[in-house]
Amino acid sequence: MPPADSTQIEIWKSQFLARYAQHSFNQSSLYDGVAELLQFLEGSGIPWGIVTNKSEALSVPILHSAKLMDRLSCLVCGDTLTRNKPDPAPVRLACERVKTPAGMTLFAGDDLRDLQAGRAAGTMIAAVHYGYGILEQDDELVSSSAQIHHPADLINLVGECGTLCRA
Repeated sequence: MPPADSTQIEIWKSQFLARYAQHSFNQSSLYDGVAELLQFLEGSGIPWGIVTNKSEALSVPILHSAKLMDRLSCLVCGDTLTRNKPDPAPVRLACERVKTPAGMTLFAGDDLRDLQAGRAAGTMIAAVHYGYGILEQDDELVSSSAQIHHPADLINLVGECGTLCRA
């Protein structure tokens, strides 16, 4: 972008967000294996949700387009609270909404902020190595987390947890 003052930046940002809202799911699909993961969780009676720093206005249309909005147990967006990840507050709210103690919750994420928020909230954490950023992170928090390279790894992890992850 060329140099611009704050007024022009806000105009461009507004135009970008409007276009993004209209086209955010174009040519998109769930990662391979996610449908099977969600089928496993739902079939096992395990609540699942999404904690995102993306605003509700941008998140909900994507979830509707992906046919997930009516399936998830909770959604905590970037504008749900005044604090975002890596602050633990959004993760704690999600745990409250699904009525599961943080210590019995597995919080998986593909960004270091996800793992920081989950750890600070007291959840078990899993580093997802597909998606946005985890592969670029060389961090102790990533290496000490459960490692997820495919959604089937989450199915196996939850299966290994037994009742701990199902409480």
